[in-house]
Amino acid sequence: MEHKPSREGLAGQGTATPARRPVEPPVQFAEQGGSAPVIGNSASKIYHLPVGCPSYEQVQEKNRVSFDSAVDAEAAGFRRAGNCR
Repeated sequence: MEHKPSREGLAGQGTATPARRPVEPPVQFAEQGGSAPVIGNSASKIYHLPVGCPSYEQVQEKNRVSFDSAVDAEAAGFRRAGNCR
């Protein structure tokens, strides 16, 4: 006896796509008149924002590069830290 899939288990599941959260723009603290700079790590080429990045204060002093904004850091070849919200 061969089994033929009936797809009955999928009945009532609907084909609607899941709800999506709106995309929030990246935090640009320095561009909004804040006084804390964006900190780049010259060893890793990763930058950290003053708000939303738990590792902001953990960049070693000898590796710190200050930027006025995330745009400036990216223009210098840095990328945003993965743990920044």
